[in-house]
Amino acid sequence: MGLATGERLILVHQDKSRIMQRNQPGQNALVDRAIEGFEGSGRTRNAAGVDLLTSVKHLKNTDWILVVNMPVAEAEEPLRRALWYMSLGATALALLVLALAWLIMQRALAPLATLTRHVRELPTKRGTERLLALRASGEIATLVRAFNEQVQASDRQQEELKESEARFRSLAEMSTDWFWEQDELYRFTQVSQGFRNSEMAAQLGKTRWEQAIVAPGPQEWELHRQLLDRREPFSNFIYQLRDSDGRVRTLAISGTPIFDEQGVFRGYRGVGSDISDRRAAEQRIEYLAYHDALTGLPNRLLVQDRFE
Repeated sequence: MGLATGERLILVHQDKSRIMQRNQPGQNALVDRAIEGFEGSGRTRNAAGVDLLTSVKHLKNTDWILVVNMPVAEAEEPLRRALWYMSLGATALALLVLALAWLIMQRALAPLATLTRHVRELPTKRGTERLLALRASGEIATLVRAFNEQVQASDRQQEELKESEARFRSLAEMSTDWFWEQDELYRFTQVSQGFRNSEMAAQLGKTRWEQAIVAPGPQEWELHRQLLDRREPFSNFIYQLRDSDGRVRTLAISGTPIFDEQGVFRGYRGVGSDISDRRAAEQRIEYLAYHDALTGLPNRLLVQDRFE
């Protein structure tokens, strides 16, 4: 605070060395304006370069001028503090709102998280454990109910498929014929019990012509491979091979090509029969028809056939 006369004589000043000194024009623009008659408040800068908020008042019945100064930094400190507190409060409020929103979302999405975890663990569950026991309402309840219905329908289909496969396997294994499958390179990938009874299970992973073939010859096998390369079905293809006991077996097979949903060739599947006994019986009947049963010598029918 300061007090000066209209003649610029300083009567009161915080700097005692300036008391009874004159304020020179240009030292303080607001004081200069006050000398000229201004009264009020404004912002100025003192001789030391400090920004000030200054209020000027002309005292009545005198030519004295009352000047009150306050540094701008000091005057604005409460405002800055208030702004800092407001910013801090706004940040805290925003964090609180985010936390509440997160809690609400977690609570709302908890059923979906449970459903997701249950679906991930579904392959390891059995029986009633596969059904989702979850208390929910609204759309979540509808979703849970639809999921359980889908699981029940899928389980029923799996059971029916297993029963069908078991019946097929049982019938195939009781039959003298066997079922077989090959991949796109014509290698055996699956055979039924009948094939294993023919002691040929060791040929899994091999093609038919990679077995211990006795007949037919290379030309017939080449024709058979060409038919396979054309993806054509075949029926009653007969070939002979030697099993692990050294016996020659005669086999008759039929097959059809396999294609996936996109039409890509995936291999062959078909059935086969071991006709070794039947072929031996046919040869025995033919032999007995042309030879004497007691001596084994050619009979009259063979002689007549040879003469003809």
